[in-house]
Amino acid sequence: MKKKLFVSFSGGETSGYMCWYLKNQRQNDFEMIFVFANTGEENEETLKFVDQCDKEFDLNLVWIEAVFNPEFGIGTNYKIVNYKTASRNGEPFKDGISKLGIPNKINNWCTRDLKQIPLHKFVKFKLNSKDYLTAIGIRCDEIDRVSKHRKKNNLYYPLVTDQPMNKPKINFWWSQQNFRLNLKGYQGNCKACWKKSFNKLMTIAVEKPEYFDFTKKMEIEFENYVPESKSKSMEKPVRFFRENKSVKEIFDSSKKPFKKSKNDADVYNYQTSLFNYDLDSSNGCDESCEIF
Repeated sequence: MKKKLFVSFSGGETSGYMCWYLKNQRQNDFEMIFVFANTGEENEETLKFVDQCDKEFDLNLVWIEAVFNPEFGIGTNYKIVNYKTASRNGEPFKDGISKLGIPNKINNWCTRDLKQIPLHKFVKFKLNSKDYLTAIGIRCDEIDRVSKHRKKNNLYYPLVTDQPMNKPKINFWWSQQNFRLNLKGYQGNCKACWKKSFNKLMTIAVEKPEYFDFTKKMEIEFENYVPESKSKSMEKPVRFFRENKSVKEIFDSSKKPFKKSKNDADVYNYQTSLFNYDLDSSNGCDESCEIF
């Protein structure tokens, strides 16, 4: 009997390669289900890329979005969407903010509630089982991002254990395909992710100021809202970015001389921690937040 495998497609090229590899090389070993969680704030290029991978690789990909109940004590659920019906104006994200507050370093709920919880709720229902492996698209040169709880959580890293891949190998493989993710390395899947370094955020503010439209609106609407569970740790006004900086402060800083981020999408960089806020050499959130 085949082991059940949930393949988490983050929307990045490493994750896309992992989907291709599993579909073509491990299909006889697993009963697989491929799932992508849309937050409503993904780059449009990410959505196009995910849709292309689904069609080209015959993934039968399921798209889901988080559904929030405004009542506390009732957890996050999910709904099924597709490329055409997927939210593109931050709708699931706003619903989460209206309940849980603006996400930031102190109030880090976005990956958990927009991705992890709805993904696993759907997979448990679809596979009719809690006994399954979760495939995560982390490369062998990102070994520091492998979860220390991988055995407990049944996590599987095929690009570390089965088919060791690093950034140059991934880039070369994609260079041989008829399509790829049309984003600069520092842009990442989430338009204005608060985990990005200031240099990356300022570079995006100069090149793609519209990427901050959603965060700007959320700061205006929810800057004075703090969920009760965070009342002792969060101060008002609440902002997305490190040091509690606002979108306006990011834009003001971008008008002064600063070191612009380079497009390192095709350049090999050793990975630093996803939460290392001082270095700008990491992919960080470039391929979206992993679900563990």
